[in-house]
Amino acid sequence: MLLRRDIRISYRQELKAPLREILQGGELEKLRGKLRDAHLEMKNERLFVALHMHAGDGNVHTNIPVHSHNYRMLHEADRIVDQVMHLPNPSMVLSPASTVLV
Repeated sequence: MLLRRDIRISYRQELKAPLREILQGGELEKLRGKLRDAHLEMKNERLFVALHMHAGDGNVHTNIPVHSHNYRMLHEADRIVDQVMHLPNPSMVLSPASTVLV
């Protein structure tokens, strides 16, 4: 349902704002900092898969931007490419030039 965008989850509205209200006060600043750091780390490691097909040759190409210094991210992108290339017909499962959050 998330991929079809039937449901949209907003980090800012559904998580960040309520947590900020619950975790008010100076004594919880350290916890808020840890939560902020964890969110930034997760946000930085998200992988987006973009497929496109060349009209001339019909080849499906997979683009996954990664941080080259992040070894785990590189391997996860490689694993995802293997999955995409094993789909029966990737262009029918994901429309060309679609973007999917993984």
